[in-house]
Amino acid sequence: MLLRRQIGREIMHIEDVKIQFEKLSNPSPALADMPGIGIFLGIYVLLFITIVIMRMAKAKEGYGWIAFGYILSICVHLVLSKGYYQEKVEKGIEQWKQEYAIPYINSLPKEKHEIVFMKIEANSSQKIKDNGLWLASQEVQRTPMTISFKGNTGIETQTYWYATDMSLTPEQKPYIEYTVLPEDIGIDEQGNAGFWAGRYNHKIYLPENYEFKDIK
Repeated sequence: MLLRRQIGREIMHIEDVKIQFEKLSNPSPALADMPGIGIFLGIYVLLFITIVIMRMAKAKEGYGWIAFGYILSICVHLVLSKGYYQEKVEKGIEQWKQEYAIPYINSLPKEKHEIVFMKIEANSSQKIKDNGLWLASQEVQRTPMTISFKGNTGIETQTYWYATDMSLTPEQKPYIEYTVLPEDIGIDEQGNAGFWAGRYNHKIYLPENYEFKDIK
């Protein structure tokens, strides 16, 4: 299924988001950009010149130290190159999240469902808070609650840390709002980096001056 949403002034398909993940999470190695590359090239050139001079002088000793110098410099170069490449990968993934994945998820249609039961979980654990993601750009205060709401297939009950908005009139009924990502995006082979299909940005809307207590 192809989904497309407005991000800024551009319409982006979910396939575009996936393509950008492949591009930014697999950067092309740029030798010239690696820190200290000039020093390593200088060492290689110096060792090569030394070998040429020694051969012209028909020297019989010292080649062992030169070989050791070559091997050592290559090993150090490989270690630094690996660390440099990994840093580029991590920066690319973070760029992908901020510029493509999160804006895409936040642009998807929001679902709204009427709440039929709600209570605050005073003794909730931090683990509850980690069960979902809040992807809005600004930090918001969230409250640990257990709620039941009229979902698409019946009554659903879940415990989570919810953002709340008390802007409804006293006559309006509380409801929950969230965004649904229909499929995984940016998940690597280890199951890291991207976003799993599911619900994001849970938010509860309550009547103004609402007092937190169980409701039915």
